[in-house]
Amino acid sequence: MAAICHGVLLAARGISKRTGRSVLNGYRTTALTWAFESSAWSVARITRFWDPNYYRTYLEQDGQPKGFMSVQQEVTRSLACAQDFRDVPRTDPHYRRKTSGLKRDSMDDATPAFVVQIAITFRRDGRATLTRSQRPSLAC
Repeated sequence: MAAICHGVLLAARGISKRTGRSVLNGYRTTALTWAFESSAWSVARITRFWDPNYYRTYLEQDGQPKGFMSVQQEVTRSLACAQDFRDVPRTDPHYRRKTSGLKRDSMDDATPAFVVQIAITFRRDGRATLTRSQRPSLAC
């Protein structure tokens, strides 16, 4: 199974009949991070003043802390432990390219992409253009 960006929510909400938990529970994964979602949301307040919540997947309800309904937080709540949600390590040689949101991957340059190896989802900050040799093995 593979999911991109906020599509990981579908897997996070999927409940295993065997365990009664999310099908992501026990796996490492990534998704649209709160850093990206909140950044786009902040910019949209100016650039999309007629629809300032355009870049929010879901909004918090009264009493919920800011970011509670972000893709990252909802996916993280479905995992066995918070550390199973993976983001780009600061030691990654292409950290800035992967986290700035300014670069998109292409068939010729996959360095802006972030893939969680031996997992069941991946996050793409551009189009899903990984070549067959760049796709992770998803054997679990």
